[in-house]
Amino acid sequence: MWSTCLEVLRAAFKWLGYQSGTNQTSQGTDADASSLALFDDLDVEFPVEFLVEGTPLSLQAKSAAHKQAWKDQIRQAYGPIVPLHKWASQSPVAVTIYYFPDGPVSGDIDNILKLILDAMKSRIFVDDNQVRKLTVQRFGSDEMVKLENPSAKLAEALEIPPPVVYIRVDIDGSLDDQA
Repeated sequence: MWSTCLEVLRAAFKWLGYQSGTNQTSQGTDADASSLALFDDLDVEFPVEFLVEGTPLSLQAKSAAHKQAWKDQIRQAYGPIVPLHKWASQSPVAVTIYYFPDGPVSGDIDNILKLILDAMKSRIFVDDNQVRKLTVQRFGSDEMVKLENPSAKLAEALEIPPPVVYIRVDIDGSLDDQA
C-alpha cells in the first residue's frame, strides 16, 4: 500500500510538472518551497553499496523460510542507506555482485542472483526487469583479491572475514551512450 501511495504522489508531481530544484510547476505557478522540499529527499541516491555477511542462498533451496530469511537479511543490510520513505527508482540499473566465500563452493553462481535481486525490488528499483547490466563474480577463498581503486564499501568487504556479499546498484547510463 505504501508503494501505491508513493506512486500516486509521484504521478501527481509529474502531472503538475514539478521539476526538482525549482519552486515552479510547468504551469509557471510558484509552489510552496517548504512543501516541495519534503519531496526533494524521496528518491534513492545512487550508487547504493552495501555488504551482506553470510553465505548467499540459492533460488533452488528447498526451504521457503530460509529463502525469506536470506532476503530479509539483504533488506536489513541496505535498510540504513535506503530508508522506507525513499522512492524506488524506475530507471534502468546496473548491479554488481561480488561473493567472497569462506571456503570451496559448489554450485552455479547464477542461482544466487534471483533472491538478491528480489530482495531489492520495490525499495531500490521497482522491478528486476530494470536490471540492464549485471556483473557477478565469485572469488575463490584461497585466491588473493586485489582490486584497483575499490570504493570504501568494497575495501571493507575485502577486510572483513568471509563469507560476505558485496552489492552495488547504480543507474545504468550505458544506454545513454548508444544514442
